[in-house]
Amino acid sequence: MSERDGVLHSTPQQRFARLRTALQERRAEKANVLLGEFEDCGRKWKGTYRCGSPACPTCRHLISNAEKLRAERAFLGADNVELGLLTSVYATTTDLADIKKLQRRTYDVKRKRLDKLRSLDARWNDFAEEGWWEIDAVGADNLPHLFPQRRALLETLGVSQRANAATWVLTSHSIVYCGSLTHRDVERAFAHTWSLPNQVHIRPFDLHYPVNFNVREIAGYATKFASTVELEGKGIKGGKVYYPWPVSWNADLFTWMHHNHRSARELLRYKIGQASLSVDNPSVVLLEPMPCTWLTSLDPTSI
Repeated sequence: MSERDGVLHSTPQQRFARLRTALQERRAEKANVLLGEFEDCGRKWKGTYRCGSPACPTCRHLISNAEKLRAERAFLGADNVELGLLTSVYATTTDLADIKKLQRRTYDVKRKRLDKLRSLDARWNDFAEEGWWEIDAVGADNLPHLFPQRRALLETLGVSQRANAATWVLTSHSIVYCGSLTHRDVERAFAHTWSLPNQVHIRPFDLHYPVNFNVREIAGYATKFASTVELEGKGIKGGKVYYPWPVSWNADLFTWMHHNHRSARELLRYKIGQASLSVDNPSVVLLEPMPCTWLTSLDPTSI
């Protein structure tokens, strides 16, 4: 078994310990502040204090459960056929400091696109989106082993060729309420703006499961913080391999998250509300618009 294999098959607590060791070795002020939060988590305030970082296995579990419940409530009353999982890959950068700007720009462009669609077709007034941002990562040495469509997309967006350097990939996973729109309508509308092949994809809900089960599964997936790169596994059962990030990538991400944002919950989500609802019998709870916030799929525990 290689060292990476051992990391992948280690427990969340073992991966969290690796991250803490990496932060200690940096001996930097920002890393020390984050370490202090980890030390206080579950101890301070008579054991009720939580660091709120998705790097922490306990807090990540609490965040994921809270997002599952929130999403379930948001789409109460909707049917499977009206909902879908919308995944979009927007941009790449080698500097985490760019992420906030990219996220805001993406959210603004999406809102303007939706305003345009609503001005042309009243069916878009009932469209709603509950989304989570993901900050994914990939290295140059991963590129040859990615699935061909993924590799082509990331090569077009741009991936650093420096050894061991992370290229951060701004992505979103969202549950969309389509109403009378088809899934194809929604995919084509947003692919008009993000037009690279496979940049936007929508997947209908599985009709074999209850709506609340599907909603919770997607919310859990979107907040998994896996910290792995999905590679093509030819000849391997399932056809894919999950390659763990270097611990340094996780240290970079979680230090940046903690230093720049009040809570991971603010980093995790965004939403776009419906423009109007029928007052007679609304089919889905109205989602109030809110400013765009963050989603990171980065999990120090997959180190």
